Formats: sequence, C-alpha cells, structure tokens
Amino acid sequence: MILVVDPGDTTGLALFSETGELAERGQYNFEQLMEFISVHRDISLVIVEDYRLRAGKQAQQTGSRFQAVQVIGALKYYCYVRGAEFTLVDVQAKTLGAMYSGEKPPSNHKLSHQVDASNIGIYWFVKENIIEPPALKDL
Repeated sequence: MILVVDPGDTTGLALFSETGELAERGQYNFEQLMEFISVHRDISLVIVEDYRLRAGKQAQQTGSRFQAVQVIGALKYYCYVRGAEFTLVDVQAKTLGAMYSGEKPPSNHKLSHQVDASNIGIYWFVKENIIEPPALKDL
C-alpha cells in the first residue's frame, strides 16, 4: 500500500494500492495519525507534501508547534522502522493533482485535507506513469 499525506494540525491521509486505486482516505489529528500508522503494517511507500516555512508566514507561525514538521518526522521514523520508502513532493502537487482528478477541495478548509492528500496521490501516480489523469480519461 502507498500512504499519501497532507501534513498539518489536521493531517489528510489517502491510502492507495500499488496500482493507484484509492482504498481509503480521512483526516486525523496527531494522535489519531500515530494510531493509524501503528496498525497499518503493509505500507511500502509514504508520500508527503513537502513543508517549508515560506517568506511572509513567519508572523503567522509565531508560537506554532510546527505540527506539519512533527508529522513528517513521525512518518520518516515509521519508514525507517518498517523499511518503507519515504518521499517528499512539491506543494504544487495538490493543485496539479486536483486538475488531474477533477476533484477540487471543499471551500471549508477544515474539510479539505483528505481531498488534498488524495490529489497529491493522483499527481504522484500520474507523474510516475502508473495511471492516466482520471479527469482526462473521457476526452
């Protein structure tokens, strides 16, 4: 299985088969994420949106616990212990994945993380030539 993650205070997860079929997706806080990965032992690859503190965001991040960074670290450790591969993808993967899938995240940001995770996954599967972009299949 391939786990795709949109890390943050609320972390979006999408679990895919090796052939690019979405098995499940959801949104989790940090503790729920730890529970999720502790019971999923069949993950061979973890794909995570790369998180970087961007210029102009420093003031917004004052006092932040950088939950996204903690999530990324926990996932790197999971991969180390389980012998799974770990890869980061550019933040543009969400946008391109949404174009490929035809599924835009909901306007309510609190509900968008699982959609973002699945779109990141779609982006990766298309980039790796494993699937064709679902939104373009009927064109």
